Amino acid sequence: LALKKVYAYLCNTRCIDRDIVTHFLKHRYIGLDASNLLCFFGYRGDTVISVAKKGINPRISFRQNMTREKHAGFFYGSSTTNEYKEVYVFESCVDLMSFLTLVKRGKLPKVAIDACFISLNGANPRYLDKVLLEHSTIEHVHFCLDNDRMGQYLVESFNKDGRKSIATDSWVNYLIEGNVI
Repeated sequence: LALKKVYAYLCNTRCIDRDIVTHFLKHRYIGLDASNLLCFFGYRGDTVISVAKKGINPRISFRQNMTREKHAGFFYGSSTTNEYKEVYVFESCVDLMSFLTLVKRGKLPKVAIDACFISLNGANPRYLDKVLLEHSTIEHVHFCLDNDRMGQYLVESFNKDGRKSIATDSWVNYLIEGNVI
């Protein structure tokens, strides 16, 4: 019954591809807690270091982030490499999964095999800084943030912080130009 609720919410309500949901479940990136809250698990090795909880009842909004480390978020990357060249940055795990769905369905260009994906679990830019320190091979940051004041601020402040060695772009412009239905 618990898996049915996860699939119902992510696939039916949020229109995320079933194979992507299955992959995230199989690798224990997502699950339900005892209160039927959808949980996104962030790991360091095999240890859970962060949990982003989201309510799946459409009538009651609920979000909570719990971390064991300072500035933790959600990280998803290939298990075949640790030498990432690109990082895609999202405000939420659901946004990240939606992006992967659009890529899979051909609505967005394919991403490089050496790319990783992170959720800031809100809009905390310190997690991005931490990921960049831990993965010094990253050369390009793709901001896939909401086109609101906070999303714009994050991109602007990142670019102002003197990171000339790291290229950036914002997918908001791509989406606004009508490239995705």
